[in-house]
Parts: sequence; C-alpha cells; structure tokens
Amino acid sequence: MTAEKPELTSLSAAAKDAVYIGVGLGILTFQKTQVKRRELTKDFDQQFGGPITRLDARIEELETSLDAVIGGIEAVLPPGVGGLVAHTHHIARSTRNFLRDKLLSAT
Repeated sequence: MTAEKPELTSLSAAAKDAVYIGVGLGILTFQKTQVKRRELTKDFDQQFGGPITRLDARIEELETSLDAVIGGIEAVLPPGVGGLVAHTHHIARSTRNFLRDKLLSAT
C-alpha cells in the first residue's frame, strides 16, 4: 500500500496543476476579451462619434424651430387649450432630452 501513495501524490499534484493552468488560461482569456472590447469601443467612437455629434446638432436645430412653431400656435389658441399644448410640448421636450442624454452617454 505504501507504493501507491507516491502515485496518488503525483496524480493529485498533476490534477492540482491542471486546475491552476485552467484557471490561469481562463483569466488570460477574460483579459484578452476586455482588451478587445476596449479596442472595439475606441474604434466605434472614432468611426461614428463625429456623425452622431453632427446628427445631435441637427436635431437640436430642428427642436429650436419646432419650439418656435409650437410657441406661435400656443399664442393663437384659447388660454386653456394653449396651456395644454404648452404642457404637452414641455413633456415631449423633456422626454426627448432624457432619451438624447441616454443615447449619447451610451456611445
């Protein structure tokens, strides 16, 4: 029975080494994946950052024009209806700004 103990010990050491190697390879793979994700994010920002910023500027111009038109409409409506239109427009503007902030912070 004493002859089996060195074999079990070497088998146990080999299994332990295999686990350490597996964990090490898993960590290296995870780190490589993180580096690749950062590179892809950087490439995306370089490729699409400019067009997204230009699109956002254009949307802001359109919103300014829309605000002027809605303001003109509010002025000719009866006070109760004009107030309702103003309130609805305010909610829509707040929602657009919220969504724009979320989209721009995601890029």
